[in-house]
Amino acid sequence: MLALKVPLLRDDERQKAARFQVEAKAAGRLRHPNIVPAFDSGRVNSQFYIASQFIDGNPLSIILKWQTYRLQTSS
Repeated sequence: MLALKVPLLRDDERQKAARFQVEAKAAGRLRHPNIVPAFDSGRVNSQFYIASQFIDGNPLSIILKWQTYRLQTSS
């Protein structure tokens, strides 16, 4: 299965579009068992996208509501 990340950007948000393109290129270079692989990224007309593997489960926003994370520092 495939997942598409498609940002909702207005025409005047060029800086956000450029940042999205940098993220897409970086994601495409990453290879690790704990990182979702990105297969392709690009632009169709004025719409940007990142195509990645679909991972079934709860979104991070839901998981963060269920659990409390504490920053642990070493002394």
